[in-house]
Amino acid sequence: MASAKASGELTPSAWLLEPSDVPRWLPPRRSDTNKGTYGHLLIVAGSRGKSGAAALAGLAALRSGVGLCTVATPADTLSDVQGHAPELMGVALPAAAVFGPSHLDVLLAAAEGKDALIIGPGIPRGPETHLLLEELLARVDIPVLIDADGLNAIAGHSELLARSRAPVVLTPHPGEMARLAGKTVAEVQTHRIATATAFARTHRAVVVLKGARSVVADPNGQVRVNPTGNPGMATGGTGDVLSGMVGAFLAQGLSPLDAASVGVLAHGLAGDAAARRWGRLGLIASDLTAALGEVWTAWGR
Repeated sequence: MASAKASGELTPSAWLLEPSDVPRWLPPRRSDTNKGTYGHLLIVAGSRGKSGAAALAGLAALRSGVGLCTVATPADTLSDVQGHAPELMGVALPAAAVFGPSHLDVLLAAAEGKDALIIGPGIPRGPETHLLLEELLARVDIPVLIDADGLNAIAGHSELLARSRAPVVLTPHPGEMARLAGKTVAEVQTHRIATATAFARTHRAVVVLKGARSVVADPNGQVRVNPTGNPGMATGGTGDVLSGMVGAFLAQGLSPLDAASVGVLAHGLAGDAAARRWGRLGLIASDLTAALGEVWTAWGR
């Protein structure tokens, strides 16, 4: 790692991610392993009209080495999600206009035997979704990644993160970070490292502040800055891909900080590979999952 300067800030604890860091965090696969070795990820995502968010996260998780991946999504979207990949398993959630405490029992049952949990991409958020998240965090003992409408649900209720039994990873874009931190987007973008670090320390979570030079901050003050990626990735669904990747690494046993670091680095490299192949203008999120193989091959993984 090299010391990093990002968004006009220089801090002694901020380091630039480099591909040479990966061998320390993501070991090669041993020959005497099976699907159970690489974890079972549960993704709570999707809703009518937003099944793609769940599918992209699930596909990215599969392409990032998770042994098994189950997507829990409303019953009327499950077939759409599973139609994207036969390898995805599914749990049909009760039909409801929004997620709330009534979904707790089915989600707790779905989380049994899993190694990591993602919640948020494309979920039907409502006024009581934060209550569901609060109870879920208080009762599951596996790492949890919260993204998208999961983050929007806890905006204004971030104190609930203190009840979590297990490590939490948050993956906000600047707008979501602004809502979480009670700042403007301009303030977040001007002080990206400071904003991510302060929130991570206060709420004891790993924060991935997405955008150009994504910032990964942990509760102990460690900061890692990602130099990979390009403007072609500024398109719908790329955040869902990142969530699936980081969730896959959590399920494989990487620490939250290392899972997030490998995820953002590989995500950006996949975006760069896709841009070389198809250009930046028409880049779409599924291009990243298609390009991940190039990253793993380069890394000997």
